[in-house]
Amino acid sequence: EQVLGGKIKKKWEWVRAENNGVDDVDKISRGKDVAQSGELDIDSALEKFISDDFSGGDIVAVKKGFDASTPHQLSQSYIICHAKLRLPALCAFLASHKSEKIVVFMSTCDGVDFHRDLFLASRSIVGGKGSSLLGPTPILRMHGNVPHSERALTMSKFSSSSSCVLLATDVAARGLNLPGANWIVQYDPPSETADYIHRAGRAARAGRAGNALLFLLPSESKYLDVLKVKGLKGMGMMGLEKVLEEGAKACREVTREGLKKASGGSRNDGEAFATSIQIRLEGVIVTDDEEKKREANRVKKEARAAAEAAEKEKGDEGGGGGKGSKKAWKGAEAEAQKVLNTGLLAKGRKAYQAFIRAYSAKEKAVRHIFSSRSLHVGHIARSFALKESPKELKEASSKQMAMEDGGKKKK
Repeated sequence: EQVLGGKIKKKWEWVRAENNGVDDVDKISRGKDVAQSGELDIDSALEKFISDDFSGGDIVAVKKGFDASTPHQLSQSYIICHAKLRLPALCAFLASHKSEKIVVFMSTCDGVDFHRDLFLASRSIVGGKGSSLLGPTPILRMHGNVPHSERALTMSKFSSSSSCVLLATDVAARGLNLPGANWIVQYDPPSETADYIHRAGRAARAGRAGNALLFLLPSESKYLDVLKVKGLKGMGMMGLEKVLEEGAKACREVTREGLKKASGGSRNDGEAFATSIQIRLEGVIVTDDEEKKREANRVKKEARAAAEAAEKEKGDEGGGGGKGSKKAWKGAEAEAQKVLNTGLLAKGRKAYQAFIRAYSAKEKAVRHIFSSRSLHVGHIARSFALKESPKELKEASSKQMAMEDGGKKKK
């Protein structure tokens, strides 16, 4: 609007119509204003429009759609990845870029929390000091449910760190300054297509070079056409095999483990890495779950012992074996469930269910691309390092929700 100012209204309507995906210049302009002969393509017609109306003044650059908001120093690419390889591919990418600042966008708060806790609970795959997945590299989180004090600390750490990983929802896509971000990884495509450019725009700021990577399932490849219609140009393809190979080079120990498990079969380093890191992360969840179950049993026993002692003190007047005792035992079960809910397995189940719900909640224009019917839910579960079947996950999640709802009603 600043460029066009008070120019002829019909010409402004033509640009606006083209912006919305109309590509027939002759139909819009009727051969009068911009492309009189109807033979000019969109770009040529726009250039003629600019030269006719703004000649003799300052140089004016008019871009259309997403291209108008994309810094020229931002390099954009995409990767087509099957669901069962999403988590190994993400780990491979993070490991091979561990010395850079990376922002990873996910669709849900539960997804952010789960992946951060999973990575922090994993032993280093890149060597060096530090007890998390990426060794000494900080792994941070940002979403709408994060307390303000933690948000401030997160921003401070991100700004001061030479390398780190920030897992975030779209709350970090607008208004936040993420200084020095080298890579923006859209692990989950945005719910609103307009948010793609807001996410990618967190990199390549203040004249610095930056990179953006979009993860897509094979069934989501048509989303690239949507971005093209919006004016996004120059997206290159990043090969999955190359990403896994680079991850294998950065994580030699993990790769060797995978090659040993190949039992003499022909498996390249990238495949070996993907198999090994998947098994590792699944093992982290299993180990954590075993620890949480032991802790939950201890809490349950202590709660029951305390309840029995209280009932005994009341004696006959307190009705030792009556409703009070049953209520205390139920309270012990609830306390044990609270412990289990803090575990990685419960968080993974919750993140999996949240992903499925969010997948079909995208804007209407792209729902035919992001259809839950096209998902292989078993492979989606693997992308959360879950070994349970979709049916088992559904039953476990229903039980967990019932326990949580019971606790809320009790309060």
